Amino acid sequence: MRRATFRQVDLTRAIRAAKNAGMDVGACEIMPDGRIVIRESTKARPVDDAFGAWKAKREGRVEGRS
Repeated sequence: MRRATFRQVDLTRAIRAAKNAGMDVGACEIMPDGRIVIRESTKARPVDDAFGAWKAKREGRVEGRS
């Protein structure tokens, strides 16, 4: 059996760095050569406040219609 080319601490650091950069981590892949691939989540982020919800709803409407 071949020894792993990455360590758990490497994955933890990569995920932490992605989150600190504002990325919403959805999945991580460890490639056979040791590369770490982090994919962003595809789900929409929830709106936190009432104004943000109103604005998002309003922007979703077709222009010219009320």
